[in-house]
Amino acid sequence: MLLRRSGRWTSASRLGALAFGVVACGGQAETDDGVATRGDDLTVANGNAAALGSEATCDALLGRLQALLLAQVSERAEQARAGSAIYYGGGVFIDDVAPSFVGAAPAAPLLSVAAPSGAGVSRTTSQSPGVEDGDFVKVAGDRIYLLHGTTLFILDARQESATAILAEVPLEGDAVDLHVQAGKVAVLTRLYGPFPGIDDVYSPYYYYYPSYTKLTVIDVADGAPEVVREAYFEGDTYQSRRSGSVVRAAIQQTSKAQLDYPSVSYADVFGRPRTQTEIDLQVDLWALLATESIEDSTIENYLPSVYERIDGALVQQPFDCAGYLLPNGELTQAGSTSIVSVDLEAAGDIDTLTLLGYADYVHIGQDALVLAQTDYGDGTSLTPQPRLNLHLFDVEGVSVSYSASGHVTGYIPAQPALDVENGVVRALTSEDVYETGDGSVVAYLGTSNQLITLEAQGGGLVELGRSAGFASGQSIYSVRFAGERGYIATAADQAQISVFDLSDPSAPSLSGQISAAGYINSLIPLPGDRLLALGTNYDPFSGSQQVELQLLDVSDLAAPSLAHSYAFGPNVYTDASYDIRAITFHPSRNILSLPIQDGFTGAGALEVLSFSAESGFTHLGSVAAPSPDYSLEECLLLLGYGFDPAFLEQVRNDPTLQESILSQCSLYYGLYVRRGLFRGNAVFAVATQGVSAHALDALEGPALGSVTLPPPGYYTYPPLPVPVPLPAASPAEGEALPPEEAPEAAPEGE
Repeated sequence: MLLRRSGRWTSASRLGALAFGVVACGGQAETDDGVATRGDDLTVANGNAAALGSEATCDALLGRLQALLLAQVSERAEQARAGSAIYYGGGVFIDDVAPSFVGAAPAAPLLSVAAPSGAGVSRTTSQSPGVEDGDFVKVAGDRIYLLHGTTLFILDARQESATAILAEVPLEGDAVDLHVQAGKVAVLTRLYGPFPGIDDVYSPYYYYYPSYTKLTVIDVADGAPEVVREAYFEGDTYQSRRSGSVVRAAIQQTSKAQLDYPSVSYADVFGRPRTQTEIDLQVDLWALLATESIEDSTIENYLPSVYERIDGALVQQPFDCAGYLLPNGELTQAGSTSIVSVDLEAAGDIDTLTLLGYADYVHIGQDALVLAQTDYGDGTSLTPQPRLNLHLFDVEGVSVSYSASGHVTGYIPAQPALDVENGVVRALTSEDVYETGDGSVVAYLGTSNQLITLEAQGGGLVELGRSAGFASGQSIYSVRFAGERGYIATAADQAQISVFDLSDPSAPSLSGQISAAGYINSLIPLPGDRLLALGTNYDPFSGSQQVELQLLDVSDLAAPSLAHSYAFGPNVYTDASYDIRAITFHPSRNILSLPIQDGFTGAGALEVLSFSAESGFTHLGSVAAPSPDYSLEECLLLLGYGFDPAFLEQVRNDPTLQESILSQCSLYYGLYVRRGLFRGNAVFAVATQGVSAHALDALEGPALGSVTLPPPGYYTYPPLPVPVPLPAASPAEGEALPPEEAPEAAPEGE
C-alpha cells in the first residue's frame, strides 16, 4: 500500500495486500483532524493521520479500497521494471460468498439441570483488574462448565463425592473460550474452511480458506440447556474477556485481497539479459490483469463475512459500510480487527465494532479498550523504526464508542503491555537504536525500552509523560500494570524485574529493580504489596529445567526484595509459563495451584501450595493425573501403525518392542492435568480425559469423586449429529458452603 508522506508516495507493500474491515454496528465514529498534541513522535495538529473516520456509502468505501490497491499495482510495477521486485507468487481475488445457506442444526437440549446455588469458587486468573479472561473451563455456583473437544460438558459439583455429568452440548467448531454469567454460557469456537452447503471459496495459489469465530449463547439457568443465539464472524479470536454480564471478543481477520508481485524473467533461457522493452511487456500484462480484477471487484471481495443462524439457516448479514472505522491518513497492516460484544443478561444484544487494519495488540478493560496497530514503514529508511498507532475506545454495556487516536515511535514488545487506568493509556514500547555516521549505519545497538502515558484530548491522544530508557538490549518477558504501579520482567544474561511508579501520569518513573532467577514468564500482583513471579531456569550444561515460584516484597518501590521462593524440578515445565490462566487461586484462602509436567516422561500433576508473607510457600500436596491403561492394540492405532495381525503378533513376541510401544503410547497420549478449580475445602483437577475432586487436607489420598471424559475429538464436517437425550435427573439441592474469612493475599482484581 502507499503512504502519503511529505507530498510524495512511498511504499509499504511488503506488509501485504490491502487492509479491510467488517460491519461496525456501534455506529459511525467522529474524529477531529485538528488535534493539538505535543511530543516529537505524536501526530500533530492538521495531520492526525491516526485518527479514525468512515466513508458515507459502500460505493465510497469500495472506491477508496480500490484506489489504494491500484496504487500498489502501480508501485509494484515500477519496482519490477527497475528489476527490484521480489517474487512472492501469484494470487487471485476471492469470489462472493453465497448470501444464505442451510448449515448445522442448533444444539438440542439434553438434560434437565437445576439452577446454581452460588457457592464461592475460584475464578480464572486475569491480566487486568475488573475483567475475567475467557478459558476452556469455568466453575460457577455448583457447576463446572468444560469445553472438551467438540462438546460443552456441564458437571454437577455440589457434592464432591457425587461429581457427575449433567449435560453435554455438542459444539460446532473447535473450542476456544467460554464465559458464564447470568444463567448464560457464551462459547467461542473456531471453524476452518467453507461452511457445509456452499461451494469451496478460496484462492488456488494461496490455498486461502476463511476461518470463522462462532459465538454460541446457551441458556443454562433452568431446565435443559437451550441455544439462544448463534453468530459467525470471519476471523480468529485474539482475546476474550467478561466484565459483569458483557463478554467482549477481539476477532482478527487477514486480507482477502492477495495482491502478488509481477513474475518477471530478467534473462532468457540462455542467461542473456532481456531488453527493457521485453521486461515492460511482462510487467504491463501483469498490471493489466491485476487492474481488471480490481476494477471488477465488489465490496464483498474486501470485507469479511458475518452470518447469523435464523430458523436453522445461516444468513449472511448486510454490510453497513458507513460503520467501518479506518485511519484518516494511512493504513497499516492488511486485515481488520473486530470487537464483538454480547450482554449475557440480554442475549439478543450483540454489538460489533471493526477497525480497518490488523491490530497487533488489544487491551480489553472494564471501562475502556485500546487497539494498537504497528506501522513498519516502507523499508527505505536508513534506520527503520516502526510506529505504533493507538486507538482508544470507551465501553459501556455492549456499546463501544471511539474516543481518540495517536501514535508513538516504536513497537510493543510483549503482551499485555497496554493498559488504561482512569482514562490514562499506559504503554510499554521498544525502539531500535542505531549508531550512524557518514550517511550510513555503523552498528545496530539493540533496543531501548520506555513506558509512555497518554491521555485523550479533543480526539487525539496526547503524551503525558515517558520514563527514561531502561533494560537496553534486553528481551521483555512479562508486563503487568496494577493501579499506580507497573511491573516489567526482562532478561539478557540475567533476569530482572523493574518496578515503576505510575502515581503521577505525567512522570512515570523507574523506582527499583531486582535480579531474578531464570526467565520470568508471569507476574501476578497480590494484595499486601506482594508480587508473585513464575520463572523458568534452564541449565544448558545439564539440560535440566526448573520452574520456580517467587514471592517478592514490593512495599518499598525503590528496594523490591525476594521474600520467598519454591522450585519444582528438575526437568519439568508448566503451561503457566505461557498461559497465566493455568495458575488458579482459592477464592478466600492463600492457596494456589498450577499444573507441572515431567519433561522426560510426560507425567503430570496438579501442584497445590499455600503461601503467606511470613512463612512463604508450603507444599500441600500433588494430584497426579491417572496413568492411561491402553491395550497394545489401542497403542498401535494411536501411534499410526494400524491393525496388522502379523505385526501385532510380532510385537507380542518381542517384550522389548512391546515395552517400547507401550511407553511411547503413554508418553504421547498420556493424561495430564490442565487446571485446578477451588471450591470450599476441595480442589477439582481438570485433566485431559477426566475431572476429579480432592480434599485440600488429603490431596495424596483417593479422589472424593471423579468423572471420566471421552478422548477429545476435533470438529469435522459435516456437523456432529444431535445425540439422544440422557434420562432426566433431579439431584437434591445442595447446601451452600459457609462463607470464609477474606483472603490475606489473593490475586488483585480477581
